[in-house]
Amino acid sequence: REVQEKLREVTAKLQARDSEVRELGQAGQTLKDAGAEAKAEATDAKRELGAAKSTITRMTSEMTEKAHRLAALERSVQDLNAQMDATKREKIALASKLTRSEDENQRLRDKVNAAAEREKEAART
Repeated sequence: REVQEKLREVTAKLQARDSEVRELGQAGQTLKDAGAEAKAEATDAKRELGAAKSTITRMTSEMTEKAHRLAALERSVQDLNAQMDATKREKIALASKLTRSEDENQRLRDKVNAAAEREKEAART
C-alpha cells in the first residue's frame, strides 16, 4: 500500500511537472512568436524609415534647387530693374535732347524765315 501511495504521489508529481513543462513550452512558443512578430515589425519600421529618409533627402535637394533658382530669379529681377532705371534715365536724357533740338530747329527756321523776309524786302527795293 505504501508503495502504491508513493507511486501515486510520484505519478501526480510527474503529471504536474509535465503539465508545467507544457505550459512553459507554450509560454516559450508565445514569446518566440512575439519575438518573430516584433522582428518583422522592426524590419518594416526600418524599411519605412529608410523610405522616409530618402523622401526627406529628395525633398531637401528639391528645396535647395528651388532656393537657388529663386535667388537667380531675384538677381535677374534686380538686373532688369537696374536696366529699366537706366532706360528711364536714357529716355529722360533723350527727351531733353529732343526738346533742345526742336528749340534749335525752331530758331534756325526763324532765322531762315527772317533771312528770306529780308531777301524779299531787299528784292522789292
